Amino acid sequence: MHFIDEATLFHVGVHSGRSFEEQVHALETAWTQWAGPCKLIYLDPAGEYATEAWATYLQSEGIKVSMTAAEAHWQNGRCEVHGKIVKDMLTRMEGDSPVLTEVDFRKNLRQAFAAKNSLSRIHGYTPEQCLLGKSRALPASLVSDDDASSHVLAESNSPEGQWFRDSLQRREAARKAFVRADNDSAFRRALLRRSRPGVLTFEPKDWVLYWRRSKGNNRLEHGRWHGPAQVIVVEGKKVVWLSHLGRIIRASPEQLRPASLREYHKLPKDSMGNAMDETPRGRGYLELEDIPEDNQLGEAAPSEAYSPSLGQSGPQTPHSTSQPDNEEFPPDSGHGTSAPSLGNEESEQGDDGDDGKLEPHEIPVPDSDDGKYSLFDETEVLKQRANRREKLKWLHGEQ
Repeated sequence: MHFIDEATLFHVGVHSGRSFEEQVHALETAWTQWAGPCKLIYLDPAGEYATEAWATYLQSEGIKVSMTAAEAHWQNGRCEVHGKIVKDMLTRMEGDSPVLTEVDFRKNLRQAFAAKNSLSRIHGYTPEQCLLGKSRALPASLVSDDDASSHVLAESNSPEGQWFRDSLQRREAARKAFVRADNDSAFRRALLRRSRPGVLTFEPKDWVLYWRRSKGNNRLEHGRWHGPAQVIVVEGKKVVWLSHLGRIIRASPEQLRPASLREYHKLPKDSMGNAMDETPRGRGYLELEDIPEDNQLGEAAPSEAYSPSLGQSGPQTPHSTSQPDNEEFPPDSGHGTSAPSLGNEESEQGDDGDDGKLEPHEIPVPDSDDGKYSLFDETEVLKQRANRREKLKWLHGEQ
């Protein structure tokens, strides 16, 4: 697993497996522990990077992700090119000194990245100068190392001296491999023939065909066009989302071409004559078409039917014109008979419609010497009731 800084081209890498735990350990060892979490990381759509555990880890570190489309490695071209250079360097180093153990491979890998970061140039400086602010020391270098201890160890016949000479040979082999890889004609031809984005732009609802490589070992067919598929949305300049046979496809613009008129006419049409996708065959695809009838919806029993929740009704209060303490109404002046009691009041109101309301001039006004009385004074209330009865009798001519 290797990492390259986008600004300085500083390149580091470590030996790693493909599991989630190994990938996280490689990221923390090679980059995070000394440079901190990066702001944005570019990844290819490998299986180990499309897991929920990996997404959760990146979210916890505050790292944004930009993932290339499938089979579109040129979208991460800078990392791909520098990775090929390191692979070529390791191949050349193995030709000079065979790699027998994993420890030998780790040592060669370390020297390969060290040589690349110290010999390549970016804006007139080496990547290590741009990032670290200085060039790393070269022990036992005749030009740049004045310390005699390293030179003495290089000439020693002890086991430590032999180990140090092996390290110097790996450093020399890595530097020679970088110079050869940096001047390799095959890499130069590949750079001249690199993929360039086309001038076509796609819009949602466009019908296109997409290219996919053959997964088998068929030498006669490297890949073919699939579709037509319909464009759903365009994500920036690198990714186009398609819908085909009930599946969502993530493609690169270089992998697409517009559908021809013949291919468009072969598409099935709906009742309105609009082109539609072919019969979906995607795994786990489910399309809801039928609308349930009324008798299939199911109706709740009357006892289970919904009714709004109403609060309990308050106690029935007497009519506003009823007398307090079940007192009788004053008799009618025309008949001279007593009015029914409070218990019979409602029945008589239902017969003749008389609600027993008093005229405005008949409403009694309580007496008060000073015009003020206490609302909660019991004696005053009883006095007002007595005065009211006397006035009602006087108004009806019983005095």
